[in-house]
Amino acid sequence: MVYSKENEIRKIINQAAYLGLPTQNIIDAKELVEYNESGIALELIITQVYEYEKRISKTLYEDIERLAKKIEMKEVDYSFLKELIKD
Repeated sequence: MVYSKENEIRKIINQAAYLGLPTQNIIDAKELVEYNESGIALELIITQVYEYEKRISKTLYEDIERLAKKIEMKEVDYSFLKELIKD
């Protein structure tokens, strides 16, 4: 099985939906992936998780970090999510 960045962002989007992000954010992120804009989809999820102050697992943070590095996103653009990791 090929594990592409699209599969990784879909996994992250599904986890964000489970956290309770608004449905429209989830729809928008999925549409961005369909239009080959996985990076923008990731940015959207990161921003909305932070804006809604959703508590995240360390695993979700690590998934976000791994994909962010693959797409050469600057650490400053996602590392603030660390403060939302639940103990």
